[in-house]
Amino acid sequence: MMLKNKIVYIFTLLTLIFGFNSCEKYFGDINVNPNEPVEVSPNVLLPTIQARMAYLQGGHMSRYTSILTQHAEGISRQWLSFNNYTIVANNMDNTWFEAYSGVLNNIKQMRIQATAIDANYYVGMADILEAYMIMSFTDLFDAVPYSEALQGTDNDTPAFDSQESIYNAVFALLTSGKTIMGGGVSGLEPGVDDLIYGGNAANWVKFANAIEARAYLHLGLKDSANYGKALTAANNSFSSSADDANLQFQAVETQAAPWYQFNRDRTDIEAGVTIKSILAALSDPRAADYTASFTLGGAHPYFKSDRAWPFASYTEMQFVKAECMMQAGSAGASAAYFDGISSSFAENGVSADYATYITNPDVAPATLTMNEIMTQKYLALYMQPEVYNDWRRTGLPALTPNAGTFIPTRLPYSEVEIINNPNTPTSELSDKVWWDN
Repeated sequence: MMLKNKIVYIFTLLTLIFGFNSCEKYFGDINVNPNEPVEVSPNVLLPTIQARMAYLQGGHMSRYTSILTQHAEGISRQWLSFNNYTIVANNMDNTWFEAYSGVLNNIKQMRIQATAIDANYYVGMADILEAYMIMSFTDLFDAVPYSEALQGTDNDTPAFDSQESIYNAVFALLTSGKTIMGGGVSGLEPGVDDLIYGGNAANWVKFANAIEARAYLHLGLKDSANYGKALTAANNSFSSSADDANLQFQAVETQAAPWYQFNRDRTDIEAGVTIKSILAALSDPRAADYTASFTLGGAHPYFKSDRAWPFASYTEMQFVKAECMMQAGSAGASAAYFDGISSSFAENGVSADYATYITNPDVAPATLTMNEIMTQKYLALYMQPEVYNDWRRTGLPALTPNAGTFIPTRLPYSEVEIINNPNTPTSELSDKVWWDN
């Protein structure tokens, strides 16, 4: 049985990633009726969902947000236009379709199939993955279809739910997912088909707590009590980097990481001027890997084909703790802050430079401030969409627009959605999402 599961896993992953070779590929028809699905077992759907989610997060969503946070810089063709904030609705079509058709619809089907055979862990993982995906999406677009979504031709003009209501759903999903994963397994038990944790239920609970910590942190501007809730959730999340929610890509062309594939095929993007200047000012040893020319392709020291994509990490949680304790005036902020830097250095293979690095007064000032915390988190979470949320919440590090007078604080809705769904709200790039007061 184990051999059979391994074959299913390898075949599924090969098929998935091979289909992801083009960064502009359209992955499916959002109007396929999910009420008449082809029945696929949960252990086949799970790696499909995880790999597509990692590719979406580490592909389009990473590129869009990293240009806006100046981790990256568009230097030619469409990405030069994006760099100058000429961001139009049809730029979002593939991202929109893949989020709904590729990820959320498959999660829905996995939940249906798992419920039918009483495979409770797959239901719990569906809840946690859905919470992660729908929160990631609303953070970019504000109100999005959710409660009426995924009904196919039964309702192809779903209402747009407010971000507040979606966050309420996120918390409910996480509570449900943690309860299920914290109990005993019934029915089909996940194993190698779980590309993130290999079926380890305790780690799924930690992952859910990390998502919850991130969610409460986003809501800190709505109510300062949410910083305390975020701290509690972060403390209940990862104990070390060994617990990180990573999806490991492979050193094979058809299974390679999304940034590697993009850089192999395109020469549109390079490391951003802003992150280069911050790294240089701090004599940061991560600079050599982060800012090497993206056109090196397979020789790039950071964007390797087998680089794992982090859905959430111990490093991130340490900076969450530091920010929350800073907001509360707690002395523990410094310890979490330095743990975050140390963890990032270990991830990047530069631990030997840590002791010298933290003697720099710009890294370790006499009095720690939010500026240092958010700057180091900005460096540690290189190319991760969460940095865009951080910058919008805190304004740190300070960024100067590449063009015009403002950096976009949201993305436009998909052109296909605008054309086909009269419920699509009007929006401007200068609009703020609900949690961004």
